[in-house]
This record gives sequence, structure tokens and C-alpha cells, in this order.
Amino acid sequence: MTPASCRWPAAASAAGRRIAASRVSRVPTGGASGLFSTAQQLGGALGVALLGTVFFGYASGHPFRAALIHMAPYPMGAFALCAVLPLLLPRSAVSEEALTEG
Repeated sequence: MTPASCRWPAAASAAGRRIAASRVSRVPTGGASGLFSTAQQLGGALGVALLGTVFFGYASGHPFRAALIHMAPYPMGAFALCAVLPLLLPRSAVSEEALTEG
């Protein structure tokens, strides 16, 4: 892997963070940042485990190239889903006071 090949994934991650952070008011931004970081770490670990399982499960009876082609739609779909999910976040956070009033 070269530094140039890391540009697009890094740019996509930064754009997702900007979109998610822009939808949170300034007060709870620290908590939102911690939650986002935790979700990113957990998602990365589970994603690698899942993709590795799919890849090596298929690679056991097929050539490497066929396994790669078989597995390619899974990470592409996951990246597309991760690009759309931040757009579903609410525009601003709801205060605790608004939640307790009712």
C-alpha cells in the first residue's frame, strides 16, 4: 500500500466526520466525537472480521482472484452505506430539557 492509495479512503472518512459533526450542536461535540470514534473503531474491527470470514471462506475452494472478485461488492456496499448514514442524522441535538418536557 502506498501513501497515494490512502488518499481517497482518508478523504471519505474526513468528509463523513465533517458531515456528522456539522449536525451536532457545539455543546455536546466532545461526547459526539468520542462516540463517533468508538463506533468507528468497533465498526472497523467487526468489518475486517466479517470481510475476512467471507474472503477466506470463499478462497478455500477458489483461486485468489475469484475470491477477491466475489468479495469486492461487500466493502463497496459498506462504504456506500456509511456515506449515506450520516445524512440521516438530525440537524441538531435535542436538549435534555426538551426530552423531559412532555
